[in-house]
Amino acid sequence: MLIGLAYVLLWAATLVYIVHVWSAKRLVGWTATGIATAASSVVWIAWGLLAAGLFERGLAAGHWPLTNRYEFALCYTWTVITIYLLSEISWHEWRAGVFVLVIALLAMTYAVTRPAPEQAIAPLLPALRSVWLQVHVLTALVGYGAFGVAAGWGLARLLQPPQATCMPPVVCVAATAAKAKKARGKKSRATTSRASGGASR
Repeated sequence: MLIGLAYVLLWAATLVYIVHVWSAKRLVGWTATGIATAASSVVWIAWGLLAAGLFERGLAAGHWPLTNRYEFALCYTWTVITIYLLSEISWHEWRAGVFVLVIALLAMTYAVTRPAPEQAIAPLLPALRSVWLQVHVLTALVGYGAFGVAAGWGLARLLQPPQATCMPPVVCVAATAAKAKKARGKKSRATTSRASGGASR
């Protein structure tokens, strides 16, 4: 039930993010910010419902919900949303929301369309009853989730017109430093050419 509600809310949030991207050039100020905030709020609710659903499933199974493709897809969706929401908080940028949520929705659609036997809770196989299962799967989730969010940000940069602000800030700092270095190089070459011209005369 909780997972189904989270799935529906992710669709709703994706549609609101699409409206935000579409209206970016047409609406400014509080209206544009309000649309983005509404989309982000829906994602937070979906994130909480999905977390509660995974926690409930883990309690019912007696182990972490990381043991089959259905559970892994749900956990991957949760990880992608978590990393994206953290990036939203850090950078105050919403333009990548629609692209990241499409990636999360693909994974969650795969999960919710699995046959009932695959979604059923099953006991752990003896070979999987080890703490290394959690370590292995959690590190894989973080890595795959980060790549998914990075793909969303990359698509946002490629498919949307640039704005005055850079994203993420680390890239801004690097770009500014590169421009300053290039400007210093041009100034140095110009000074050298003037000096050599004066000497030749």
